[in-house]
Amino acid sequence: MATTTNGRPTASGSSTPSPAPTIDSPAALIADLEKRLAKAEAEARRWHRAHDRVQSTFPVRAARVTRRTLRSLSGRRSASTATPARAADAQAPAAPSATPAAPRFPNEETNARRMEIFDHLLATLPKGKIVDLGAGHGHFSVRAADAGWSVTAADARTVRFQSDPRVEWVHSDVRNFDVEPYDVILCLGLFYHLTLEDQLNLLRRWAGRPLIIDTHLDTGQERPDLTATRVTIDGYEGRYYGENLESALASWENTESFWPTVPSFRRMLAEAGFKVVLEVAPWYLIDRTFFLALPSPAATAESGE
Repeated sequence: MATTTNGRPTASGSSTPSPAPTIDSPAALIADLEKRLAKAEAEARRWHRAHDRVQSTFPVRAARVTRRTLRSLSGRRSASTATPARAADAQAPAAPSATPAAPRFPNEETNARRMEIFDHLLATLPKGKIVDLGAGHGHFSVRAADAGWSVTAADARTVRFQSDPRVEWVHSDVRNFDVEPYDVILCLGLFYHLTLEDQLNLLRRWAGRPLIIDTHLDTGQERPDLTATRVTIDGYEGRYYGENLESALASWENTESFWPTVPSFRRMLAEAGFKVVLEVAPWYLIDRTFFLALPSPAATAESGE
């Protein structure tokens, strides 16, 4: 589809560039850009307020109405960054991450929502021994200890570890960590920093016990740190994420990680032995949510539980 200079197609599909403003000086250019930005931000706030009013009364329909409205406003879909879905994926339901109300990047509200979701998921499971893999700041480990769990936190970086004595803090590459003694596994912000090979290997090793996982996925979103096109590796579709190894938030060794599509992620869990997967909706970010993955009874028996 042809697009205009600002990326919006005309109703007929042809492009008609908007007339460029006459700019007499760099200062005038900056002032013009600031005016346009302020107008765009005001329009975005208006639509978010409208969505919130509708969603407070009709939470399910609000997502549909707002999604349709925003698509008509933008005149295009984010599918331009994604390859067509495979026939095997055609029957998969659309990811709730497409809801426009979900922000693109985390903020105080989404961080609070993340903690709330975690508390609710943890409360559905009988208390026992739990391991937080890639624990990072350790906030979830401490919350699990608050809830009465016996907690171990493991990470290859210890710089953000807390000093709570109720938690056993372990310096370890989580890819080699023995999970056999634990009843529940936490993978919160770790999965999308792994290669596809490590993701598959760890899911197979983790099978046999409940898994709470919080991760980014490839939903067709535009991000500068994701490759523009999808790849298919051994039948799994997704995109590569570029890591900054100097950051304490990055992967441990790999310079690229793999973000699977939603159907590929569900397939990975199913093939590893997690036959029941509960997905938290609405997603708290446009491309990120929690999943509670439960093993089959046979896998649980094999794990010795």
